[in-house]
Amino acid sequence: MSESPPTTASNSDDDSANSQPGKPRPLPPHYAPTLFAMLQHPESIDDNYALEPSRFTPSLYPFLALCEKHDLTPYDEVLFDRRLRGFLGRSERSDVGEFMVMLYHFPKWDGEPCDGSLETPEDVDSACIMRIMVYVNKAGFLCTHTIEDQWDTGIKWEYTEECYKKALEAVLRSSLA
Repeated sequence: MSESPPTTASNSDDDSANSQPGKPRPLPPHYAPTLFAMLQHPESIDDNYALEPSRFTPSLYPFLALCEKHDLTPYDEVLFDRRLRGFLGRSERSDVGEFMVMLYHFPKWDGEPCDGSLETPEDVDSACIMRIMVYVNKAGFLCTHTIEDQWDTGIKWEYTEECYKKALEAVLRSSLA
């Protein structure tokens, strides 16, 4: 499937966020401190949250560029929680194979964001539930994970425009769940 080992945030060779369309961008510096401070509150459920590097190769950039055109922003880290780890550990059909990235869906109106961002700590606090983990499992099928649901889409992953369009539809559906 992939020609080279997955790139992660720790071994990518270009840190420029917008160097190439579709390249996952770094999370803002205030993301982790804000999120983890929020999760320290006594009323927070300990969900075993942790940030880990995304897994991807540059061959994923065309799909992620298509996602960006539909207001889905890819990031170079993935927020893991107990539910995601449990879903990934169930079987080979769930384990990560080809890639894994975290997307945030911030719809735009007339080119301007109208529903969320990660620009400020307050934005991170209110948007943390808007994340979508997208990955291909070891069996080669596209899966999504949101705070509400986990889904094996039934889409066999290929690096083709047709597959990207089907995958985008599935990701957008999961963002509305």
